[in-house]
Amino acid sequence: MTNFVKYVPSNTTNMREINKVAKKALKEEADQWSGGALRDRETIIIRKALMDHAWPLDKAALLRSLAAIEESPSDWNQGTWRCATGMCMAGFATSVVGGLQWYDEDPNAVYGEYVSILGAPVSAAVAADAILGLPMGHTVFEGTNTLPVLRHWVSFFVQTDYKVTTHTDVYNIPKYQEARKGGDDLRHTYPVR
Repeated sequence: MTNFVKYVPSNTTNMREINKVAKKALKEEADQWSGGALRDRETIIIRKALMDHAWPLDKAALLRSLAAIEESPSDWNQGTWRCATGMCMAGFATSVVGGLQWYDEDPNAVYGEYVSILGAPVSAAVAADAILGLPMGHTVFEGTNTLPVLRHWVSFFVQTDYKVTTHTDVYNIPKYQEARKGGDDLRHTYPVR
């Protein structure tokens, strides 16, 4: 894969807060758990904390993620988080922009869908949502998105004052509905890579 040195380490607004939110959640909730592997408890606590936190949209991180993909399209494969042939938008957001390491139980693995936050495996989608500030990142991270569709969504988020408080609020925003139709139209216009 291409060396993305100019993108890492990231100093994005949300990336600076991720470890703080995760540490606070572990401190507050770890003693309430009993049984189960410690790593599983930490994963669940961190995942919940990241999903429940209201992350502000980080336009710079979103633009850097897209720029990294455009700079090295051969390393991009929207259909998977990370594999031997590349990684998707969430993969670029977490590892290239966020500087997070992939969590692999097998050090020789070339496929992964988890990144390491405080040593615990956390879904790349959850981490990317937090880094980018997208409470509904599945729209950006859909496996069928083409590069024109990704450009469309990045443009939408960067050019609008997009702000929602829950995952479902977005569906009630008229501008989002228009953007969703535009993204769907683009998806059907361009072949999937």
